[in-house]
Amino acid sequence: MILSIDEQIDIFILVFSAGIISGIIYDLLEILRMNIKHCKAMIYTEDIIYWIVIIVLLFLVLLDKNYAEIRFFNIAGFFSGMIAYGLVFSKIIKKIIITVLKWIKCILNLLFEIIMTPLRLIWIIIGKPVMTVGNFTKGYLKKLLHLCDYYAKINKKKLSAQMRFIRRKKDKTES
Repeated sequence: MILSIDEQIDIFILVFSAGIISGIIYDLLEILRMNIKHCKAMIYTEDIIYWIVIIVLLFLVLLDKNYAEIRFFNIAGFFSGMIAYGLVFSKIIKKIIITVLKWIKCILNLLFEIIMTPLRLIWIIIGKPVMTVGNFTKGYLKKLLHLCDYYAKINKKKLSAQMRFIRRKKDKTES
């Protein structure tokens, strides 16, 4: 299909902006890699998935706007958009995103501290008495259970042996 010059310019601008957007997405992927350690195999896998997704999305855009005709100006527009973004805006955008992420991390840490401070204060006030009472009752509870003959340590491996012991003890008391 023959496209007019205006349509070709619109498609070039669309493909150029798609190149810029793909550069932004790759920068986000790099920032993710900076914050989370990746092995080489994971990096290669992420890059392959990135390029497959970008190519499929670009093809779908060209299918809609250019009737799936891939022309030289489409490819040139996409890669010139990526190169222009990489040379002009990439460092600035990375710094902005990293700064925003640091601010978000600081705000989340501050909110966590605000939420946890009252809980820490409550634990400082009642923690020692609760632990003292717990330890005190634990000792007496063990003694009480031993006196009542109901205390038994339950181990997963020895559960069946303990059940047999309880059955034998029950049989002896019944006879």
